[in-house]
Parts: sequence; structure tokens; C-alpha cells
Amino acid sequence: MIRRFGLGLMICLLFPFGTNALAQQQPDVPIVGVSEDVLTIFGTAGNTRIGDDTPFYLGLAASPNGSHIAYTAFPTSESFETALMLLPTDVSAPPVSIASEVLGEFAPAFDMNSQFLYYVRPGAMLESADSPMQLTAEVMQVDLFQPEAGPTLITEFVYQGGCGGGSPYPMDAAYSMESGLNGIGLTFAPTPLGIVHSLGCNGVGLGLTDPETGETTELSADFARGSLSADRTQIAGTRVVFADSGILSELVIIDLTDGATINTLTENMPEQVHWGADGRLYYTTRTLTENSYDLTDDQSARFEEVVGLPAADLPSYEIALNRYNIITGESEPVYTASGAWAIGQIDTTFNALYFSQIPDATPWLEVLLADGFNLDTEEAFAQSDEATLPDVYRVGADGQAALLLEDVQMFAVAAN
Repeated sequence: MIRRFGLGLMICLLFPFGTNALAQQQPDVPIVGVSEDVLTIFGTAGNTRIGDDTPFYLGLAASPNGSHIAYTAFPTSESFETALMLLPTDVSAPPVSIASEVLGEFAPAFDMNSQFLYYVRPGAMLESADSPMQLTAEVMQVDLFQPEAGPTLITEFVYQGGCGGGSPYPMDAAYSMESGLNGIGLTFAPTPLGIVHSLGCNGVGLGLTDPETGETTELSADFARGSLSADRTQIAGTRVVFADSGILSELVIIDLTDGATINTLTENMPEQVHWGADGRLYYTTRTLTENSYDLTDDQSARFEEVVGLPAADLPSYEIALNRYNIITGESEPVYTASGAWAIGQIDTTFNALYFSQIPDATPWLEVLLADGFNLDTEEAFAQSDEATLPDVYRVGADGQAALLLEDVQMFAVAAN
């Protein structure tokens, strides 16, 4: 089972950048993800399921050299204490629990050389200066795990809590599962300049904490969705503004050595950002389009009865994955699709680009409008989750997008 990030209960027509039709392929490198509620390694010669229980998965990361996988989860369906697990990608040894009470919203992060693992644990709550009884800030503890020495507390930083929110659409829940709450995940990684991290639970605001002094420098109050350059001295992401019309954003780069910000120009507002292995930036966009679900009057009435909103308000999007050249400042589309909700995650190797795509409302509507569907049951939640699971795609050197894995959440490429 997959954890929802505070969200209530909330086929595609694809137009790849190229002419080849989409067809499912076998992975060319190991990919790890959650399939049928179980952590699974999809290898070039077959798949390996890790465990047979149904824990809640929270964070997932592959080491830069692809040798190990780290993930946070409730170890069993009866447990409510998060555990940080470490597993060799070749499954030459079983998963090992290396820490407990880990804050899974901060995904664990490896160092550049794949030798050490960093993670976050919640610490003491802090009272608000304006309202002493309001506990909205918390001290986060950063631990370093070394295989021979074990875990060590190396520094702390202050983190603003108190986030919430919801959506009537399970596609938004799927997007939050892939990319963080409201599509804005938390930033956390070790760099040569210190630990770079989000300053609050909404993912907006970027800090750099020096483990030697414990001092945190605020690099930006409105930066989000960070992705590091190969040498981890620069970070790309979006400048985010919460407006009445929605979340506004633009693509920016921050130099961690001096805090300087480089603004970039893109035609549409970027959402997810990834600094590719090829040195270029990849970013996603979503554009609202005319409602394309073509419901009958009876179906529209049923939708409004169950969901409590007019069917005409159900969003339709055109999504795009774009490549940005930092040197020339030019963008080009890599992939576009109509009839999809969002692109959730992006990952790259030197030879290929990978991304997850969340379907539009069409599969969910089939479930929602079926005879006997009852929104108030656990079965309804499970059916809605299953209808909105993302698929993973691969774009190779020929520029063609191909379906790689179906119904896989929280994927990561375990290869350099």
C-alpha cells in the first residue's frame, strides 16, 4: 500500500517526440520501483521482488554508481515506525535496517562517491515566537551512515512544519506520491559546500547547512524542486509563488559557492526539474486544455453526486518534457502528451532519459462511474489508486519515447 500525503480521495492519447509508436520494452539498466505494493528491482534479465509484505514506502534513492538502493518504509503493515533500509542492487544480500524514526519525506541521499548515506530524523519541536503554544518549527537532525562506523549525527537545521491540503482527484494524490506534496518534493543532499535542504514542509525555501559549524545559510525563500549538477556545486529548480490563480514558477539555477542566482527563460511554467547526466536541464510543463472526457448528462450528474464538483471542472492537461541547454539558453521538447495528468519523476543515464507519467482521469472515471461504486469504502480508495498508477517511459539516443514499465511508483535508475 502507498501512503497518501494528506490527500483525500480525492486511454491516454500519446504524441511522442518522434514517429515511433509506444511499445513496452525490457529495461536496459536496473530500475527500482514499487509494483503491486512491493519494492521491485526490474533488471535486464528479470525482476526481483523485495519482501512479500505490504509496507508503506516513503522515500527511495539509488546510489550514483548504481550499487545500492536506500528506502524508507514502515517495515510491516502493522508497524508505525519508519525504518531506513539499505539493499545491494544485485540482491547479493537481504535489505538491512540501518536507522529508525526516519523522516521519509526527505528521501535518503548518497554522497557523490556512493560511499556514505545521509538521512533526516525529526528532533525537538520549537515554539513560535508570535504564538508560544503553536509548534510549527522543528529541529531536523542529519545523520551520516558509514558501513564500518554506523550512523552518526553530523548536524541539525530548523524546519517549518504545519503543511496540509487535499484534492478530490486521486491523480493529484498519485502526483504527490511521485513528486512530493502538491508536486513539490523536499530537497535534501550532501554537497562539497554542505548539506542543501528544503526549509519547510511545502518544499519551498532552500538552505545550506555547514556540518562543521551547524550554521544554515538561506539561499532562497522561494526555491523548490532542487536537482544538483554533477559536481554538486550548483542546483537547478523552480522559483515558486503561491497565487490565487495557482502555483506560479520559473526555472532558476543557484551557485552554491556564492549563492548567486541565474534566471532562465522558458515558454511555460516548469514543474519538475532534473539536471541530466548529459549536463543539460530537463523540466516538465502542464497546460490546461478544454475538458475532453465527453461524459453524458447522466454520467456528469453521477460524477457531481459522488465527487461533489461539476464534471466540467475536471481538468485536462497537455504535458511536456523539455530539454534546456544551459550554454545557449535554448529549450526543445523531448516528449509531449495529451490525455495525461502529469510527469512525476525524471532520471537520466549518459545514454537515456527516463520519466514517469500519471494518466488523466479517464481510467478513474471508468471506476467512479461503474455501477455499485461507493466512495466511502476502502475498496473505492484501492480502486482509485490502481486506476491512477504511473507508467515509466524511456527516451533513447534516437529521441523516441517507449513504454518501459506499467503501474510502477517512485522509480529510480540504479546505474551510473
